Amino acid sequence: MHPADSPRARRRYKVAFCSCAVSMVGLVIWQGARNAKGQSLLQSRVSDLQSTLSHTHIRFNIGAIAISTDDPTRFKVPATMAQVFSLNGKAQFNVDFQNVGASNSEHTSVIGDVIVVDAKPDLDKIFSTLETGFKDGIAGDELVPQDHKFFTANSRNLSMQDIDRLDHGKMGLYLVAVVRFSDQTGDYQQESCGWLQLPMTSHQLVWHGCGSHESERQLRSRGR
Repeated sequence: MHPADSPRARRRYKVAFCSCAVSMVGLVIWQGARNAKGQSLLQSRVSDLQSTLSHTHIRFNIGAIAISTDDPTRFKVPATMAQVFSLNGKAQFNVDFQNVGASNSEHTSVIGDVIVVDAKPDLDKIFSTLETGFKDGIAGDELVPQDHKFFTANSRNLSMQDIDRLDHGKMGLYLVAVVRFSDQTGDYQQESCGWLQLPMTSHQLVWHGCGSHESERQLRSRGR
C-alpha cells in the first residue's frame, strides 16, 4: 500500500523481510526438534509401560507348619514348637510363592532350605550353594497372574537338645529360598530370606527380614 520511495526505505524492508524469514525458519526447526523430542519421550514411556506390564514378580509367604501326624487337627495351634519339631524330626515350613504381576511367569522353579544355627550364618555362601541346585533344562511351572504354588522347606534332622534349645530361644532358624522364572522381558531370580527367633508369643510366628538377599535381579534380558 505504501511502496518504498527511497533506496534506504527499500533496504529496511528487505532487512525486515529477511529477519521475518529467518525467524520463521528458526521457529519451524525449533518446533520440529520439540516434536521429535516429544515423540521420543512418548515412545520411551510407552516402552516403559510395556515393559512394566510384561514383567512379572514373585512374592513369598511363609505359611503353616507342616505337621507329620496321623491326626493333622491335633496341633492346630501348638503350645510349643517342641511339639512340632519332635513330631517331624525336622523344622518344616510351607512356603507359598505367588505370581503378583500382570503377565505369566514361565519356567518357575524354587529351591529352599531351613538353617538351624546358634548365630547368623554366612548368607552369601548359603545362597551361592542354593543357586548350584538349578540345573539346565529344568522345565519349571507356568503361573498365570495371581496363581501360586508352595513347597516345604526342611531343616536337618534335629536332636532333642536342638529342639529344646530352639523352643527356648537359644537357637535360631533361617529360611532361605530362591525362585527363578522367565517372562517376556527376560530371565529373573528372586531371593527370600527370613529368620525366626523362638519362643512363640501369643501363638504367632514372627519372621524377620535378613536385610539382604531379599531382592530380584535380572539374569538375562530378552529382546522384543
